[in-house]
Amino acid sequence: MAKHKKDPMPNLYSHDQQAFHMLSTCGKCELKDLRSIPGMTKTRANTYIKAGYVKREKDPDTGKSIYQLTSKGEVDGKDGRTWVKETYGYTPYSAKSWRHDSGLRDAYRKIPLECRASIKTEDQIKNELKTWIKEEKESGDRDRWKRASDIEDRWNKGKLSCPDFTYVNSEGVTVFVESITDYPKSVIEAKMEMAREFNGAFEGIKK
Repeated sequence: MAKHKKDPMPNLYSHDQQAFHMLSTCGKCELKDLRSIPGMTKTRANTYIKAGYVKREKDPDTGKSIYQLTSKGEVDGKDGRTWVKETYGYTPYSAKSWRHDSGLRDAYRKIPLECRASIKTEDQIKNELKTWIKEEKESGDRDRWKRASDIEDRWNKGKLSCPDFTYVNSEGVTVFVESITDYPKSVIEAKMEMAREFNGAFEGIKK
């Protein structure tokens, strides 16, 4: 009989959840970022890699060792993005360049711990916005239909753009966070306009 491989992560702890939340929100981070979480160790980060949920690669521009979630089929059929969603309910952000994502990492680490549970990633925001537009247009209320249709039209035309992530601060205001690296002025304005449309505060992170 074939032997079953031992599960490298039979138990999950609070620092695991925090580490995977960071990876889901920022896309990429360094070992020092993961180790800033109380109870987190280099050995545990290596366990994530052994389990197939995280990969470690060298950034081609800086030479830094960068950690990020695996995608379907990357590591022995494992899929860290799907596993995180199934295990914790997070909708992982699709990682971009280290220059871009390190800005999100910096912003994430400044957010008070009590506010981090309110974070919504770009992919989650997009999914929720699509659902909101559909529900508003089906509400039967003319004003709601008109506003939702206007937002949908401007979004499709690039006049509105979703941020990298949002969170609710201690004052109850939704903050729209964006790493603005090489975006043209029109894109940044579209992201700022999205924040204004939903009465949020815009925070642009420069690298």
